[in-house]
Amino acid sequence: MNTLCVVKTVLYPKHLIVFCCNVCQSIALHSLATYWFSDLQKKTILPDSDIKFTGNVTWVGSSSIEVLMHMSQYCDGNFNLVLDATFLLVARDTENQRAAYVNPLKLENKAEEDIFRKGQLNKRRRISLKETSLLRKAPNEEERKIIHELFLHTLDPRTVSFSGRILPQNAKWMEDTRLKSLEMCHPKEHSIHRNIFGGFLMKKAFELSWANACMYIKSRPSEVFVDNILFHRPVEIGSLLYLSSQVCYTERNFIQIRVHSEVVDPLTLERKTTNVFHFTFSSDKEAPKVFPKTYGESMLYLDGKRHYKASIKGICENLYFTSD
Repeated sequence: MNTLCVVKTVLYPKHLIVFCCNVCQSIALHSLATYWFSDLQKKTILPDSDIKFTGNVTWVGSSSIEVLMHMSQYCDGNFNLVLDATFLLVARDTENQRAAYVNPLKLENKAEEDIFRKGQLNKRRRISLKETSLLRKAPNEEERKIIHELFLHTLDPRTVSFSGRILPQNAKWMEDTRLKSLEMCHPKEHSIHRNIFGGFLMKKAFELSWANACMYIKSRPSEVFVDNILFHRPVEIGSLLYLSSQVCYTERNFIQIRVHSEVVDPLTLERKTTNVFHFTFSSDKEAPKVFPKTYGESMLYLDGKRHYKASIKGICENLYFTSD
């Protein structure tokens, strides 16, 4: 399992994905495409200090590869860990773009077996998230109660009507938290596959979500977690990339934002989803509560709550792992 690689740089996030692909090429002599990504930011990243990336392959399937990355920054004479990132890449045959087999990992000690076992747990978690998605399965009993309580909390007590809704104090309707943008996909942002580079998409989605969070809390937010970025389909050069962000859940001083990206055909106006991003931000003050109005917004609220809980769980697990 000797797949460790180290490199120093001062650029991010583009070089993080490039470095991840370089690590994977050590065990897969095929075309690689990013399928899934999540990260956890531990500390503030300084703009004027050297950055070191270390990473290694932690798990492989028949055609998929999981890579764990660590980003450290030079400060006070040492490189200190500032960010963890997990990538899932898929290998494709360059001739027909079908799934290609990758070399298995040889586990040589118990530590490597534990790392590999954690990769297997991540795979089961991804499968579970897909099977329990609100796009496939109805909310559970607890979640249904949450939605009904939110509905009751916004009913106007002066009217005996289901349509009479009022907004509680220090709260906002979810429909009023949208922020959108449109990007031209130029050739300079291409990847080795001649499509738009995934790092460019992540950068634009993050900038939009950060701006949305900033406007929502009226102060500067801090990134806490990036959860489960899925790459549904490639973005071709020349595409019109439509990004739509929305605050979908808040708790205490945390804001959960979902960014949906899609390509738009300028001739037919047909839209196709390319990515879904989930960002967790924090504020130095309590964030206004967000309330859904429609059933669709209620599903967004529950989905945001799920991702927020997963983010907090990931932070706690990471702190426990670091302390050990």
